Amino acid sequence: MERREAKRFNWVARLTPALGEPRKGSVYTDAELMYPRQLHYTAARTGDDKVALPFDAVIFDMDGTLVEQMLDFQAIRAELGIPPEMGILEAIEQMPTAEADSAMEALLAQELAAARNASLMPDAVETVRNIRIAGMKIALLTRNARPAMEMVLEKFTAAGAEFDLTWSRENGPLKPEPDGIFRACKIFGVVPPRVCCVGDFAYDMQAANAAGAVSVLLDGENSRAFHDLADHVIASLNELKPILSIV
Repeated sequence: MERREAKRFNWVARLTPALGEPRKGSVYTDAELMYPRQLHYTAARTGDDKVALPFDAVIFDMDGTLVEQMLDFQAIRAELGIPPEMGILEAIEQMPTAEADSAMEALLAQELAAARNASLMPDAVETVRNIRIAGMKIALLTRNARPAMEMVLEKFTAAGAEFDLTWSRENGPLKPEPDGIFRACKIFGVVPPRVCCVGDFAYDMQAANAAGAVSVLLDGENSRAFHDLADHVIASLNELKPILSIV
């Protein structure tokens, strides 16, 4: 309860434009990136009655959430000489330029291989489709490089599932910073408390909590330590249905 109460800060003051460009092919204008649309509230139609939904948008993490986690972060840290307690991208930022460039090339190679070989998580396509049918906006927010993200997006597109907005590390500040969530809120014209953020790692929960959004942790082998950071913990994407009030 204390953690949830801590979310009640002035998130409106922080709902400012984030850096970066939208994914190529998106339909958002410069004006839409700078100013929120009229706030959007979602209602699903059941027969002739409109049923208000608890959320207007859902933001997903990528690896370990929508696709299988194929990246061996411990091996990557060992290869690049990064301490276990440090974020990989944060550690690379602190390296000398030549070393950082080499490390980023090695990381990108790992990300591309993982994206190429990863399978979509069970219920991932159905979940994305059902969220769209319900009328909610859908975003993908990842610390991966854009080329790796695009590979995963192609798999969803081939299965008939689309995202309204995507954010890779080239777009600006990374999770656990909340900038990507604020950016999505700006573009979608929604407010953070009506945004559901789904991920499998501490950074996902921390970003959601910092933004004042609702955090949902997809439980996995390495996520038990993050339960206390989440508003909800689910064992599969199918368990999002009651949280989102969708069928």
